[in-house]
Amino acid sequence: MNLTELIKNWNQFGKEDPYWAILTDPDKKGNKWDEEAFFETGRKWIDQQVKQLKRIKSNFKFHSALDFGCGVGRLTQGLANHFEHVSGVDVAPSMIQLANEKNKKDNCTYFLNQKNDLSLFKNETFDFVFSIITLQHMQPKYAKNYILEFIRILKPEGTI
Repeated sequence: MNLTELIKNWNQFGKEDPYWAILTDPDKKGNKWDEEAFFETGRKWIDQQVKQLKRIKSNFKFHSALDFGCGVGRLTQGLANHFEHVSGVDVAPSMIQLANEKNKKDNCTYFLNQKNDLSLFKNETFDFVFSIITLQHMQPKYAKNYILEFIRILKPEGTI
């Protein structure tokens, strides 16, 4: 699937059943996710990851984070509980629109990015670059390029 098809598909998912498209619980298909429960899964998951990060890297700086493939901001808002500023980026306009509508954090900013790079961010911008359940949805050539971009936008001493 090329990048244009990927964008089209995820934009459609964002219009039809966005929470289920992100977190595919069979019992929640057909817009059956409770919004608060959906976002709570993100907060809990991020809390666990941050706890592990602190254990591994006790001097880690929690200034800036990127949530790559942010969808509607489920994990972005969880990251915002731990970082001074969090950026979420996604290819689907419908997902970014919903992320902005559901955003409850002043320190979250969402970006639509439909290019096979992250040129909207300068070199060494983020302390933490995070992506989960995203890269496997694209052709390896796109995923490899995004991983190279993660390295470029990561601050020295940062973590991917």
